[in-house]
Amino acid sequence: MNFYIGNAAVIVPQYGAPNDRAAVDVVQALFPGRVAIGLRADHVLTGGGSFHCISQQVPA
Repeated sequence: MNFYIGNAAVIVPQYGAPNDRAAVDVVQALFPGRVAIGLRADHVLTGGGSFHCISQQVPA
């Protein structure tokens, strides 16, 4: 799913699919101490990854 886990929230990519809301609900159940937030990932995906991928380290 390529979601990003932060200190207070989990960002879940959304694709305009019928099950987008269900995916956020499932992730919310897995992380009860954080708020699951669904965000559209269309423009991020054009760069070759989603929220988890773009939050990773940059090689030197």
